[in-house]
Amino acid sequence: MQDMTSIQNLAQFKQFLMAQQGKTAQTLHWTLAQICEHCAQTILCSMQGYPTLKPLWFRHSIGALILKIFLFRGKMSHNLQAPLVGAKPIEINAQSAIDVLLQSIAQFQSYQGMLQPHFIFGQMSHADYDRYFTLHLKDHFSEVQFCN
Repeated sequence: MQDMTSIQNLAQFKQFLMAQQGKTAQTLHWTLAQICEHCAQTILCSMQGYPTLKPLWFRHSIGALILKIFLFRGKMSHNLQAPLVGAKPIEINAQSAIDVLLQSIAQFQSYQGMLQPHFIFGQMSHADYDRYFTLHLKDHFSEVQFCN
């Protein structure tokens, strides 16, 4: 849909999102609000903890391998309609959807505490989470077309 190939980190994705504010969003499956809520939930869980975790052996083996592949390729592909099971809902509406996502990104960028393990990929550094979140956002926003 929109060309996001040059986006390499959350700071650049934030710029992309700010440029889309006020535009109409056409989506394929989820609404813009659902996409933004899901992505914000995922980012917030890195700081607060994910509701459920795959077993430790999985996160240290298969999960870690999948993450390495995504980061090496600089691209990820996953089920774009799979909710983050057990995540706290975020009050969101279409007008504030991008703002909610921008707030979660800003909170992550300024976070100084210990990051929680990802429910599939396990423990990640702040830099790896930034790269992962960027790929995750790009995958979800590949289904969004912004129009003036």
